[in-house]
Amino acid sequence: MFSEIIDALQVKNCEETPHAQFAVHEILEHRTCTLAVDGIGTITFPFTEKKIEALKKAAQPAKYGLKEKTLLDKTVRDTYEISANQLTVQFNDEALQSILSTMQRKMGLSEHARLTAHLHNLLVYEPGQFFKPHQDSEKLNNMIGTLVIVLPSAHIGGDLIVHHRQDKKILKSENIDFPELQCFAFYSDCQHEIKKVRQGYRVALTYNLVLKNNNDEQHHYQNNKLERALTNYFESSSDDADDAEPIELIYFLDHEYSEHSLRWNILKGNDHDVALAFRQAAKKLNLKAHLTLAEHHESWATDGDDDSPELQELIDDDTALSFWLDDNNQALPYQKHYIELDEVCCIKDMKEFTPFDEEHEGYMGNYGNTVDYWYRRAAIVLWKSEDQIAMNFNLNHEVAFADLLALTTSSGNEKVVCQIISKAKPFLHRSRHSSEEDNFSSYLKLAIYCKNKDLANFLLTPFKITLIKKNILEDFKKLEGTYGADWCVNLLKYWVSQQQKSYYSQHELEHIELLAAQAVRLNIHESIIYFLLSYQHNCFLENDQKETKSTPCNKKQNLTCRKKQAISLLTACFVISSSIDIAQQWITHLLSQNELYSILDIADIYFACEKIPSHFQPIMKTMHQHLKKHISDELAESLRDPNDWTITIPNGCNCEHCKIMKGFVRNKVEREKIWPLSEQYRDHVSSVISQLALPIDISVVKKGSPYRLVLQKTDRLYLDAKEQFEKLTKYMRQL
Repeated sequence: MFSEIIDALQVKNCEETPHAQFAVHEILEHRTCTLAVDGIGTITFPFTEKKIEALKKAAQPAKYGLKEKTLLDKTVRDTYEISANQLTVQFNDEALQSILSTMQRKMGLSEHARLTAHLHNLLVYEPGQFFKPHQDSEKLNNMIGTLVIVLPSAHIGGDLIVHHRQDKKILKSENIDFPELQCFAFYSDCQHEIKKVRQGYRVALTYNLVLKNNNDEQHHYQNNKLERALTNYFESSSDDADDAEPIELIYFLDHEYSEHSLRWNILKGNDHDVALAFRQAAKKLNLKAHLTLAEHHESWATDGDDDSPELQELIDDDTALSFWLDDNNQALPYQKHYIELDEVCCIKDMKEFTPFDEEHEGYMGNYGNTVDYWYRRAAIVLWKSEDQIAMNFNLNHEVAFADLLALTTSSGNEKVVCQIISKAKPFLHRSRHSSEEDNFSSYLKLAIYCKNKDLANFLLTPFKITLIKKNILEDFKKLEGTYGADWCVNLLKYWVSQQQKSYYSQHELEHIELLAAQAVRLNIHESIIYFLLSYQHNCFLENDQKETKSTPCNKKQNLTCRKKQAISLLTACFVISSSIDIAQQWITHLLSQNELYSILDIADIYFACEKIPSHFQPIMKTMHQHLKKHISDELAESLRDPNDWTITIPNGCNCEHCKIMKGFVRNKVEREKIWPLSEQYRDHVSSVISQLALPIDISVVKKGSPYRLVLQKTDRLYLDAKEQFEKLTKYMRQL
């Protein structure tokens, strides 16, 4: 898929750009440089042993950076350092600029840019000192590399070895009597090391190399082959579907960069020409071009240790793009964008790069032994200009959506809003940052504003019916006014159908009685209110069906909630006359569920329903008659005798120990049972009693073997019966 693009880039590089070097070596005459050190004065070349000793006294042991830390560890870096603020270094400007220009050309940097050197420090290596492989941090904006100027001082060893992917260069400075300055420059993404100095002293100035380049795009001609390749790529990858995601081309550059050095006009080596070719092609083909940092992470299973992990299997990997720049080097507020490596076009494979960080985790019981690697690349990302709106939502949904909502605060933007919604479809419902309720309110406002049934349907179908709450009914009324009651009912039906397909159960609406009353006050169409009541009725039926399968203990715990639901639905039905059938079905259900609703519970529900409309009186009369009959029957049995300790219990478990327990529970006179029983059976009997919510206290006397299980029927048995009898008597008088 990417071969045509790669061929177009390689042909141009081979024909017109000399091979860019990642490290170069030049010579500068020593008389072009003067050096003075605070406390020592001006130093002439070559160094004498006395001057070297003076430098060492003025210096400090050099530290090094590791991630966010600055460390002093002579097993990693062993050298002396004099900071830049203690140094006065002067060069013949013409000579230094000549050297920098030569290095700039050899390193493949733009000929229209200007390479400048900024003093960092002076380093003194004595015999045995070294610096292990490391990579320089980019300390300045537009920093692209490091310049090392080795000053005239006799030494053996101390080679500078520079690595770039699979290549390396050995830059030797050792000499017995060499009077000139040896200048080494290399890119900041190169790992490098200083080998041990075996004899003498290696003295070097280090500089940060910064590339200044305003704009050299006009000096580069177009790459026709690349233009054709990009045209073919975007045409062959396009999808005509209305909600198809935009096509992106992601091209990985050959060098590493940081936020300091990632700029179109100061890219390293061949990356510079490749980027210009892409930018010019993008302008001609109406594509949007972006620069971004890419971080790739791999996690491997390993058998090795920290020093030599032996990779076995790739467990996981991910690649993320961040720190985005537009084609004018302006930072964009885009978020981290995860991609798959097989979506990336590149000439240099990730395996050719050295990880900028790694971490080994040994065996930790259920996880480990693993090693993690992190790689840094930079990428050029292209997409069609017409997809810019969609990509804004993809890469910074919060800002893009806020801008879209802002358009709805004044009239006259309907056409623009519709266009944005249409273009942003693939990502409009992604990355919601606020609560689902707030999102629903926002999308509801959008749907009302755009006055387009198809777009309104697209905006609202991903939500759920349970988001219909009292506080959004005013907007829902506006939705009805815009698209009609039938359209709104169809939307509600769609939500319910999608909810039924999901793995989780239906959920009831909050405070249906308040919701229905508010809907009537707002003059929402009766068909919408009826649908909401019907939905709530079905939810409650489903809840009760599940409850019949639960334990008596759970039924008792949930009783208050069930009664509130029953009252709320009946009260809600009273607000519209057409819901009388729902109320009738609900009453029939309540009267038939003896396991869930006792006659006292039915009475509580009945008397909680106030202001019953006249047309609901007949169905409530059915409830009234049912109560009179069954309460009369209950009262006819008279109040429980205080000395009657019989507890009604279902059959349930018929194991040997439960049979003994049931015999005690059903016994009219036996109130306490002390029962030597092993722990296993004590736990079982106790669990059964708890699940049945019986008025029995359970304790264990930890004496003897086995311990004794003590079961004692509580006074609640009589007190609850007395309270129920008094309530029924009261309700009978009211009836």
